[in-house]
Amino acid sequence: MPYELFLAIRNLRTRRSRRLTRITAVVAVSGIAVGVGALIVALALANGFRDEMRDKILRGTAHLNVMRVDGRPIGDYRTVARRIGGIKGVVNASGTTYDGVVISGPSGSSYAVLRGLDRESQAARGELEKLVTEGTVAPLFEPKEGELREIVLGGELASRSGLRVGDVAEIFSVNPSNTSAEPVRRLARVAGTFRTGLFEYDSTWIYLALDLATALSGAVDRVSVISLQVNDIYNVKEIAATVQATLGSEY
Repeated sequence: MPYELFLAIRNLRTRRSRRLTRITAVVAVSGIAVGVGALIVALALANGFRDEMRDKILRGTAHLNVMRVDGRPIGDYRTVARRIGGIKGVVNASGTTYDGVVISGPSGSSYAVLRGLDRESQAARGELEKLVTEGTVAPLFEPKEGELREIVLGGELASRSGLRVGDVAEIFSVNPSNTSAEPVRRLARVAGTFRTGLFEYDSTWIYLALDLATALSGAVDRVSVISLQVNDIYNVKEIAATVQATLGSEY
């Protein structure tokens, strides 16, 4: 019999004349058990909250972002993305953009962030499909000609601007290549709405096809960022060092 177990049994099974000692031992063990149980519950709640926040944040952002050192758009981004995708630990690499615009609907206008999605990226499509609460994301990944294109916007942004699935929204963007600095106006049909669970994303983000996003920003067929998804988010520093060593000092 282990010494600890022997000692515990000996203290709990004392003679009648030492009943107070046995009661004291039971109370002490019970108190420790309650304290340990409360600590386990508190740690479980804290870890659950941390994991939930982490997952929500990473739904809308990349694990790593690759940009040029000089801040200029990346031209041959698909070739760069393929080079990055071959690095061990990288699950997906695709070009994207983050541009500020003003979107206008029946209830008013609101600031928004356009995020362009490469239609060749199945990972980006799969992630967005998980978040859609109304409508569909399919039109964003289908080739389409013409002026009227589709967008998917956050649920809070849709409520604020009064836009619903099927409505046509006005998007105003300042094109840096336009010397007159007049805003570029485009019309887009709402194909769906999404919710990530984070108000910052749901109230400002708009997803649309990458070619339309680059056209609005004036950097046609060029992206500002290449977004990476990795298999271990706690290993991003090592993967980032490998990516930088692969691409060189330009990035």
